[in-house]
Amino acid sequence: MQETEFKIGEVTYEVTRVFSGEKSMGELIADRLVESYSENPTFDEGHT
Repeated sequence: MQETEFKIGEVTYEVTRVFSGEKSMGELIADRLVESYSENPTFDEGHT
């Protein structure tokens, strides 16, 4: 099990992971953030 705490701006994330893979916690978090952003883009994305 791996536990990590990190900040992005004013938000602190606490992540606990039980894993069986080769990706680091940072890589998994980055993948999850990209996935979350692509599912929920900002309101004005793509508009000028």
